[in-house]
Amino acid sequence: MVAEERAAAAAQQAAAAAAQASQDAGAGNQDPASAAKGLFDMDMGATTPSVASVGALGSYAASAASALAIAGLGNYYAWRFVLGFIFLPSQVVYMARQKELEEARTAFLKEVKRASRVSIPVGDENTGIKLDGILLRHPSPSCRKYFVQFNANGVCYEEKLSIACDVQQTFKAPCHLLFVNYRGVGASEGRTTCGLDLVNDGRAVLEWLRQSKGASFSDVLVHGHSIGGAVAVIASAAVAQQDRKKARVRNQGSSASSTASTDSTAGGASASASAPPQLPFVIADRTFSTLGNVVSDKLTNREFDLAPIGGIMLIDLAAVVFSVARVSLGWSPPSIPGLAALTALGMSLFAVRTLQDSVSPTWPFDRYLRTASTKYAKAVKYGVLGARTFVCSTALLMFSSFFGPAWEYTVYLAVFGVLLARRGWLNAISLRLVRFLGWDMDVTQAWNALPQDRKLLLAHPRDGMIPTHVSLLKSNDPCDKVILTSSISDPHMYDFFVVASERGQVLQAANLFFHD
Repeated sequence: MVAEERAAAAAQQAAAAAAQASQDAGAGNQDPASAAKGLFDMDMGATTPSVASVGALGSYAASAASALAIAGLGNYYAWRFVLGFIFLPSQVVYMARQKELEEARTAFLKEVKRASRVSIPVGDENTGIKLDGILLRHPSPSCRKYFVQFNANGVCYEEKLSIACDVQQTFKAPCHLLFVNYRGVGASEGRTTCGLDLVNDGRAVLEWLRQSKGASFSDVLVHGHSIGGAVAVIASAAVAQQDRKKARVRNQGSSASSTASTDSTAGGASASASAPPQLPFVIADRTFSTLGNVVSDKLTNREFDLAPIGGIMLIDLAAVVFSVARVSLGWSPPSIPGLAALTALGMSLFAVRTLQDSVSPTWPFDRYLRTASTKYAKAVKYGVLGARTFVCSTALLMFSSFFGPAWEYTVYLAVFGVLLARRGWLNAISLRLVRFLGWDMDVTQAWNALPQDRKLLLAHPRDGMIPTHVSLLKSNDPCDKVILTSSISDPHMYDFFVVASERGQVLQAANLFFHD
């Protein structure tokens, strides 16, 4: 009797559930999986699915396509944003040391009366941005030459002010000094999201000197360090190409203005067209041929497993953006607990390893750790990295809690990221990925377009950031070169102006600029 009552109760529950499911389907609340199943649930003898089932499956396909499109765009712009901080960490460094750097700038302006802040516009007045800089004028009233500094990726101009006066005094001719921060760095407006942003900043600086200060490009020396060298080379070649185009347009207009003076005008136009454009003197200081080659090199030299970490972050960032898009469209896949920790660990390892050198001055006790690292190099390296990873992981775990567990299952794809790196596939796609995201910064073509007497290449044989085989030394260009040989601990980042012998070599090689 009891068994019969239980069976009857179960039958009633099943009937109620079926009725509720029927009502949900009629109200348009059928889930995508049921809709897909209903496409094939036909009556005996039927040859076509129901119209409602086809419509539900079409809606499911449209939602999936929308999610993929949103995730694709989200990943593109998310990676451009992330690479902006990886390739230009000075945007982060300034925020961490803002008070210290602002005080240094204020003290310099107060002490050096010949110095003044300048604002350099980039783009249209209404939609453009303004770069912050400092112009250190030379005391000589007849001074007509300018020295422009384009910094490395983790440097703000405020850090260079302590040697500004010394640099100016070492020149063999009167020379004004101009220091500028890229967009997003210091008090400069905007945000850097691709290499073209930096190049446009460089072009704006050169055009500002010509239009606002009346400077001729032939009287401008541009010194670019590391990524600043790429900015200096590409921007200088770009303004020269723009001047050539303007000259051709003027020549064509003047030759067609009067048929009566066709011969004389054509002759003058020909002479003008053959005259080379004015060009800055460019010093490319420990720079690269392309930024993609630098990334490729870093993924193959196996420094602290940077390649697997990069692979994990590549997959995780894509998974997070895709999951956010999916959740926004109402999808609710099951949760797999505990995987947020692996995601946070992979992302924080990549971030810390990439920004370690640039951000390290902002971390407590780094000065003592640097001293200890000479004796216990490996222990200090992994100890510091572990401590920072713990802090970053904790922060990222808190961040992930806002999104809930819906996206955690996608972290399994991080295994694929490690495979990409270990098999060398990540290196194979890194060049294409960097180029697609607008960060390739191909310097070689622009470098070869500059005349031999208007450029100088600096390189260091122990430079681990810009290895020789990916530097402009491989461009087979017979330009003047200075091989830096200082034994300073960081061969890539030190300023050659602080080494008397190297400063003399550079000034001697740039002698033509100072005496033309």
